[in-house]
Amino acid sequence: VVLGNNSTAESSDVVSTSSYTYNNGVTEKFAGTAPVSTVSVGTAGQERTITHVAAGRVTADSTDAVNGSQLYGTNQQIDVLHRDVRHVEKESNRGDARAAALAALHPLQFDPDHKVQVMGGYGHYKGENALALGVGYYPKENLLLTAGTTVSGDLMANVGVSYKFGENKTLAKISPASYNALEQRVDTLEAQNKKLQETVDMLVQKLNEK
Repeated sequence: VVLGNNSTAESSDVVSTSSYTYNNGVTEKFAGTAPVSTVSVGTAGQERTITHVAAGRVTADSTDAVNGSQLYGTNQQIDVLHRDVRHVEKESNRGDARAAALAALHPLQFDPDHKVQVMGGYGHYKGENALALGVGYYPKENLLLTAGTTVSGDLMANVGVSYKFGENKTLAKISPASYNALEQRVDTLEAQNKKLQETVDMLVQKLNEK
C-alpha cells in the first residue's frame, strides 16, 4: 500500500521480523510475524513522519503502532533504572571499601602489661575510601575479644572472639611475666656491667699514669 504524493514501495516483497536476540543471549519473540502487505508513506530521500497517532496497546501479543509519548515514557523509566543501577554500584563500592578497612584491623600478640589495644584501618575500592577503628582486649592469655566499626559513611561494624584451646608446653614452663622479669634482669645486668667496665677502665688509667 502506497500513500502520499511521490511515495513508492521498495519492492513487492514483505519482510517480517519474528524475534530478536539480545547480547546477553535472551531471545524475545514478537507477535504479528506473518504480514500480508506493507504500507509506504514516502520514498528514499523524501521520508515522512506519521502524526496524530493514538497510543497503541502495549501487551505481549499487541500489533498496534505506538506513538512518541509511549516511547518517551519508556525512555524515562530506562533513565530512572540507569540512575538506580549507578547508585547501587556506588553503594556497593563504598561497602567494599568499608569491608577492606575493617579487614585491616589486626590485634597484636598478648602482652600482660597491655591487655587493651586500639587499631586503625583504611580501605579503598574503585574510587571509594573508608576508615575504621577497632579495639582488642585480652581478658586472659588465651582469650581475645575484638570489636571494630567504620567511621566514615554508613555504619559497618563487627565483633569477634578468639580462643586458644590446649596447653602450650613451652609457655607453660616460662610465662610472659617471667619473660618480662628476665628482660628487666638482663637490662639491670647490662647497666651494672657497663658501670663495672667504666671502673676498670678508670683503674687501668690510674695505673698507667704512675
